[in-house]
Amino acid sequence: MYREKKIATMMPCLNEERLIGKTIESTPDFIDLIIITDDCSTDKTYEIAQKYQETDPRIHIIRHDKNMGVGFSLVEEFQKMVELGGDIAVGIGGDLQMPMEQISNLLDPIIDGEAEVVKGNRFSQGGTIEGMPTIKIIGNTMISMLCKISSGYWKLFDVVDGFVAISKEAINRVDWSNPWHGYGYPMEHLARYNIANVVIKEIPRRAIYLKGERQSQIKGFNYFLKCSPMMFRLFFRRLWKKYIIQNGHPLVFLYLFGMLSTLIGVILAVLIVFNKFIHASEYIVTGATAIMTAMFLLLGFNALFFAMFFDMLDNEKLQK
Repeated sequence: MYREKKIATMMPCLNEERLIGKTIESTPDFIDLIIITDDCSTDKTYEIAQKYQETDPRIHIIRHDKNMGVGFSLVEEFQKMVELGGDIAVGIGGDLQMPMEQISNLLDPIIDGEAEVVKGNRFSQGGTIEGMPTIKIIGNTMISMLCKISSGYWKLFDVVDGFVAISKEAINRVDWSNPWHGYGYPMEHLARYNIANVVIKEIPRRAIYLKGERQSQIKGFNYFLKCSPMMFRLFFRRLWKKYIIQNGHPLVFLYLFGMLSTLIGVILAVLIVFNKFIHASEYIVTGATAIMTAMFLLLGFNALFFAMFFDMLDNEKLQK
């Protein structure tokens, strides 16, 4: 136990035979439960986990007959931890990419009552991104900027980091129905946390990339393209559930008005440019058309700016 709390590590695994043993061995002694999911691996991941289970009673194994994805596996592990009486779940994966010596840094703010979820940030002061490929840095930055809008956690930055601790109370309060199955799960979880008004804190942590090991299957820019549609859907789901269903906050109308006005302004601007180039000798841009186009764009941009500003204010209490 750690400070009288029962701690569990979450290890969703897919073909991690090279690193799962080292990950288990590096797990701190104060960890009470090691929950491993073999997500239909085609290598010896399951057999290796079973071998360690024979000598380590902390290990509990979930095995899938078909690949369900890391996002689904992690939610399943959260629920398994609650079933086993755990107090705090810590996501570490099975690829030895998380700094085990920093797990206590995730746990202390939760136990002290500062936050309900604590996650790592490899980019903040005190963290380190040494060894992280440049394309990953660019991809992570682009995703983080978009996720600020979709999740409502405007102060968080390293949103894709899976080194996270979550309290049992937060797990029970969040709606986990129809979870995102793939590698975009950290952003999807953030939107779910925001809807449930979960308080989050971000702490510095060091990144680990072992030479010669395929620790991450995420490709920076491709990951951004794949996850962007999901984050747009999360944004509208958050607006619907939090600002219409829960409390009827007027900022949702600012968002909608801003998007509609901006869209109309962009369409008008495109039509002006198109007609000017296609019918250059015949088409004349009237003053009224130009003014109307500018008006829609200015109104749209201003409405979106104020909507985001009020969104920041409303969610400030959820970020430590």
